Amino acid sequence: MFKSQLTRTAALTHTALLLSSLAPLAHAADTPATRSTAPARPSAPRTVVGGQVNGGVLVSNHQILTPLGKTFRVEGARPKDLALAPDGATVAVLAQNKVLFFAPDGTLKNEVPVKAGPLGLAWTPDSRALFAAGDNGQIYRINNANGTWKMESQFPAVDPAKGAGVFTAVDASAFEPSTPPSPSPQASTPQALATRGGNVQVAGLAISPDGRRLYAALGISNTVSVLDLANNNRTLAVVRTGIAPYRLIVSPDGSTLYVANRGGRAPLPGEASAPSAGTSVRVDPRTDAALRGSLSIINTVTFGVAEVDAGRQPADLKFSPDGSTLYVANSDEDTVAFWDVRTRRVRRLISLRPPLDPGFGQIPTSLALSGDGKTLYVACGGGNAVAAVSLPNGRISGYLPTGWYPIAIAEKAGRLFVASSKGYGSRVVRPNGGMNVNSTVGTVQFIEPAQHRQIAAHTRRVALNNRWGLAELPARRNMQPVPIPERAGEPSVFKHVVFIIKENHTYDSMMGDI
Repeated sequence: MFKSQLTRTAALTHTALLLSSLAPLAHAADTPATRSTAPARPSAPRTVVGGQVNGGVLVSNHQILTPLGKTFRVEGARPKDLALAPDGATVAVLAQNKVLFFAPDGTLKNEVPVKAGPLGLAWTPDSRALFAAGDNGQIYRINNANGTWKMESQFPAVDPAKGAGVFTAVDASAFEPSTPPSPSPQASTPQALATRGGNVQVAGLAISPDGRRLYAALGISNTVSVLDLANNNRTLAVVRTGIAPYRLIVSPDGSTLYVANRGGRAPLPGEASAPSAGTSVRVDPRTDAALRGSLSIINTVTFGVAEVDAGRQPADLKFSPDGSTLYVANSDEDTVAFWDVRTRRVRRLISLRPPLDPGFGQIPTSLALSGDGKTLYVACGGGNAVAAVSLPNGRISGYLPTGWYPIAIAEKAGRLFVASSKGYGSRVVRPNGGMNVNSTVGTVQFIEPAQHRQIAAHTRRVALNNRWGLAELPARRNMQPVPIPERAGEPSVFKHVVFIIKENHTYDSMMGDI
């Protein structure tokens, strides 16, 4: 259904942009005459994962990284989220075991140890305090004490004094925009919060415009907790959402909370589904992947809830300056939806897929809007880049290179801040001399406005880093076999490839006795 809404303009723009960027590559392709007379070519030189002699970093999936701007290395940790303070003076980055605080120029101010959840940062409107999602159902409050950020408190996302089942919610999942929910909250029958190992999994956080309320997505419990910051973090309500709530955003007037649910609505009887963390999720019967996401729309006065379908695995939400449009990044669909707040319908859907992409996908993870509202920046986890989308036409004007898998992005006065989860890859050497999945060097980038002016050159760099278009060039004759040919149709040393997928296990640990 969403595919039929893809704009032809976006696809044509992509094609023109990338073909012009890759023109020198096309000129390097062999002509029929030279192919027939060229001598045998030597094998390609062996490349090793890591830093390259001619610049950049090669990672294990054959992509090259050339992050733009001032780049800070987060040694041995993966960034999970990034948030810019409302006053623009501080950039906070949530990593696995700490929150890092930077000045806008990339100078590290200090670090605060935490045990982080999957994501979740929210600033108070006065920029004096930051809330961070912690593991095991906890939330951290970090305050600025004389210029240094320090841990102020830690508290549960759901007040234990309220018991295991606080649900103040109106079942309004079917109400239309013209039919408001009940004017007063109704308490439903208390139910136990779903957990895994006792963890409700705190994810996205948001604060009301007046700074009095904190909203916390509880990913495993499929709820949002509403906390009263002005009254000792008291739990006001726990509101049921769609499955796996992830990101949150409050409307500019504070009247509505929007929740991006990665797992979508609950399956109906007879619909294909599969269990995930104790919850049945609608799945595509062909792939067993989550079928669709959803948006939960919560009235912050009555706690009435409506739910509408969204694209596959919505990852981030941003409002247009006038609040009439909600931009939704669909990470498993490589699209950004322009969602009409008044009609609750997708007004437009743009594709982020370059026609010449060999298959990595773009995986939009995060959104940032320029101060003038004319550019939407999209962090593309699969392309290791930021796409600049011109508004209101939705045309992609180019790309800026990032670290490996950009996970969060923010903007202020043209300056971009980008946190990449995998950064430079697994580059921390362990005591035994090896590297493993926990050896990541994450990255945080600080990209200056002047660097945007070279976006055509940066776009070409991103295309080359991702090998966009190389597979489309004609195969060359007399090439020596290599493990992964540069172009489709060229010889490989392998006849067959068998994928053995076992998370967090190495080949030798599973098949070493063969």
